[in-house]
Amino acid sequence: MNKAKTLVIKSNKLIGMQTQLSLVQMKIFALLIARTLENPKTEYYRFSTRDLMSSCNFGESNYTALQQTTANMIKPVIFKGNKEEQQKQYPLLDGVVYNKGTVDIAIHRLVKPFILDVATKYTKYYFENISALNSTYSIRLYELLKEFEFRGARDFTIENFRFLLNIKEGMYSRPYDLKTKVIEKAQNEIAQKTDIHFSYKEKKEWRKLVGISFKILSNSKSIKAVKETISNSSENSLESILKAKLLLNTKQIETVLKQFKTAHIERNITYTLKQKNIKNITGYFMKALELDYWQSLLLQEEQKNQAKEKQKAQELQAIKEQEKKAKIEQEKKSKIQEFINNREAEVKEMIPQFIKANSFILQNTGLDLEDTEELLAIIKGQKKEFNHIKSLFMGFISKVVLKSK
Repeated sequence: MNKAKTLVIKSNKLIGMQTQLSLVQMKIFALLIARTLENPKTEYYRFSTRDLMSSCNFGESNYTALQQTTANMIKPVIFKGNKEEQQKQYPLLDGVVYNKGTVDIAIHRLVKPFILDVATKYTKYYFENISALNSTYSIRLYELLKEFEFRGARDFTIENFRFLLNIKEGMYSRPYDLKTKVIEKAQNEIAQKTDIHFSYKEKKEWRKLVGISFKILSNSKSIKAVKETISNSSENSLESILKAKLLLNTKQIETVLKQFKTAHIERNITYTLKQKNIKNITGYFMKALELDYWQSLLLQEEQKNQAKEKQKAQELQAIKEQEKKAKIEQEKKSKIQEFINNREAEVKEMIPQFIKANSFILQNTGLDLEDTEELLAIIKGQKKEFNHIKSLFMGFISKVVLKSK
């Protein structure tokens, strides 16, 4: 698969929707968009599993993980417009068939019209621009800015920016975190690995972040030219690192440089040198190259981050539920207290029933159960030492009071 020549043409309507996809799923979906526009009437599109994993920087042997990724794309995915009535849930894929060395993928029939809707408004880019990006936020921001590249600028309200990048409620709520962990990380990646770069300014009203303004510029060198420059300038130093730090012999170095791309080698050198207590560093490095340990680590980190985001969302939901229950309980108590304060005659009528229902507890309090006025004073909260009796009475009459309301 030639990533440099794989052209992705994506409808602006689809770019403007919020989609819940992982990093690898975004890349697979982009490749499917390219194939669909090339052959719109085809039902299943065939890929080499090795090429597909390599093109998505998924590691060339991570077969099981690829199967799980495509399986998750058969589950319903939410496509959201900016209004709730525009929310739609579709499976991205109709089916996936794995054969020996190949995978056949069918776009879902309800999603295909979104892909083919490129008669007038669309954005196009070469797949290689997103293939090396390591964050869903980077890919989404790249597409959103690429759409407006011809204008050289794009503005977002903070609400719309978070919506389009699918940043969950409670995530990066502080402007500093949004700036450093989302925008600036994407800024570095996009500048280094794609055909555009950007600068940005925050829009504030009374110190509150209300929007972000982006200035979009084209990179002066093509991706291919940049890669060739890096390759030519670093080849000798790369050989020396392989020899001196990873202890490869001349034949092994020749094999590595012939079989693997420079970027693939460099990232696995970085990964290997960060590990501790490796007995056979040469063997470990060769295995890292073969299985792309660096990419596997990246996938694990993404899965951990997704799990953390899910857990945080669940915790926030639990807090909201607790607050809701507490509010309901407080409203319930207020209604009962209002009843006690304003309808004294009815409260007195209920006291004998209350004594009868709770005689065992009340007999051990030392109270004169014939003294209705004293019991009324306790129920109204005028004797704090008997607040437990007050709570008991409020529970006793709660059904009557709430029903009457």
